[in-house]
Amino acid sequence: MNLLLDAGGAEDSPDAACGGTCPARFHQVDLVFQEISLHDDVVVEKAGDFSVKCAGNIRNNTAEKAARLFFEKTEMLCCAKISITKRIPVASGLGGGSSDAAAVIRALDKLYGTELTKEEMMELGRAVGSDVCFFLEGGCCLARGREFNLTKLEPKAGFYVLLETPKVRLPEKKTAWVYSEYDKLAKKKRFDAEKMAYAVEYGDATDVASLLGNSLEDVVLAAFPECAAAKKRMLEKGALGALVSGAGPTVFGIFDKRTAGAYETVA
Repeated sequence: MNLLLDAGGAEDSPDAACGGTCPARFHQVDLVFQEISLHDDVVVEKAGDFSVKCAGNIRNNTAEKAARLFFEKTEMLCCAKISITKRIPVASGLGGGSSDAAAVIRALDKLYGTELTKEEMMELGRAVGSDVCFFLEGGCCLARGREFNLTKLEPKAGFYVLLETPKVRLPEKKTAWVYSEYDKLAKKKRFDAEKMAYAVEYGDATDVASLLGNSLEDVVLAAFPECAAAKKRMLEKGALGALVSGAGPTVFGIFDKRTAGAYETVA
């Protein structure tokens, strides 16, 4: 890792269980995050002004918000040049924007020598978005509640993850829309994130695949038949299990052997 270069990794959510909602309509969730080797490249340099540029003219609001909050907290002049090369598909359910935000926080701290504590970085991460904290921690974690309180997991066996992001017409504010549709479901599926955490730490790829679950998946598959087709293709390729990641539309498959195009998990 270069001082000015930080790699934000993609996430899979092997198990996502939505609980109730808090007064502000935020959902309480229990899930397992797993970092994989797919990443964007984030380059941060000192500059006389402030700019965030993303290849393809993509607006990266999370990276920009993270940087501005960093300078606000450290009471420094907001001056930096941030360049992002995207490899993680935008709005795909893989946490690309959040991982970029975490990368920006870490890189700015190193670049300007502010020596923020881990908790101070986590505080900045929470202000940007709950899952930013996971990317500051990295590896594999059990996350619980609105604040995504993290418990670090130590996976016993690694596995490989193959991704497919179907080209679908996404609604505006996709994640909020998916959660609103989930709230309308008469019958909501529940999954046990604690069991998944145990499988990750003490089981193998087959055990993990057998416990895959995402409470939001039914909404995504009903809205986007392309995702259902992608899941079917993944299983036909020999995946031990397949699932929609987060609020979609990306579908991932778990393999116990290296497969063409698959990414490694990051411990």
